[in-house]
Amino acid sequence: MLRHLPSVAILLAALLPPLPSRADCFDCGARYDACLAADTDGGNRYNCLVHRDSCMASCQGSDSASRSVVRYGAIARSERGTLGVSAGLPDQASAGMAAVRDCQRNENAMVACPVIVDFHNACGAVAAGTDGGWGSDWGYDAAEAGAKAIAVCRSYGGQDCQVVRWQCSG
Repeated sequence: MLRHLPSVAILLAALLPPLPSRADCFDCGARYDACLAADTDGGNRYNCLVHRDSCMASCQGSDSASRSVVRYGAIARSERGTLGVSAGLPDQASAGMAAVRDCQRNENAMVACPVIVDFHNACGAVAAGTDGGWGSDWGYDAAEAGAKAIAVCRSYGGQDCQVVRWQCSG
């Protein structure tokens, strides 16, 4: 039995996909920095963030056990436009309460901060226009959430809508 162990190890190594190395994960930050350096007008920052987070997600465990965990997140917004976010929480109620508390903390006051988007095992985003219009939505990744939030902002008449905040549930 013991003499077959090396051949079993070789067989398993050949069948299993390689895990990202720690160096690959550190490269995510370097790639993000290079992306920002190449972005001379500031218009590509959102895409740089999305690519960095996708890279990091591949380093943080992509096995089926980690995908089966349900994680909730939310984004809350005050009347003045201050945002609060939450992520990685076990249920929708906790995520909503945490986002409201974060919004109130960011406002430095106990103001109304209703939850404008909540999500689980996904991302939420808020887009704002130059005229004060805004919109929010969710998507399976930050890029989808951002695109949908921009579309909602525009559907309410927002001008030059851009993503101002996004959060994935973790």
